[in-house]
Amino acid sequence: MCFRFFALIFFGFSILLFPVDSFSQPRCPLGTMPGSMDCSIRGHHVVRYEGYGAYVKSMSGDTTYWVTGADSGGLAGVTADAMTACRRAGNDDCEVLGTWRNSCASVGSVNLEGIKHRIFRTGSNGRASRRAVRQECSAISPSAECKVHKAVCIDFRTDLVPYY
Repeated sequence: MCFRFFALIFFGFSILLFPVDSFSQPRCPLGTMPGSMDCSIRGHHVVRYEGYGAYVKSMSGDTTYWVTGADSGGLAGVTADAMTACRRAGNDDCEVLGTWRNSCASVGSVNLEGIKHRIFRTGSNGRASRRAVRQECSAISPSAECKVHKAVCIDFRTDLVPYY
């Protein structure tokens, strides 16, 4: 009985004297759930950068331009960059086809009575955004061929930055 008592006392003091760094649970800011993106990892804080994208079209050049960026001035910044890319190519009829944030986007086109209709749709992944474009094509002209371009996906980006 005496040995168990002393062993228990020794074990209790050893925990106080030799703290163990816990690697399983990082520090989190007040009000943040453990495991969330805002928790820290070994003295670093996780910073989340939103991802943005914009599609711009030119009717005369029959071209679509897209720009993506993370924390790059938001939707306004990527939209301005896409418009600049369209105008640098010599187009003077550039207009925004669509913008998106932290998801995927697809563009496509369908001809109806000689008029090319461009379609922009977003989705949680590339397959969903392409499917949405095809559905819109079918709604415009069920019998015409729908051309769907490869989806462009952007996610938020995270970086670890040290605490100061």
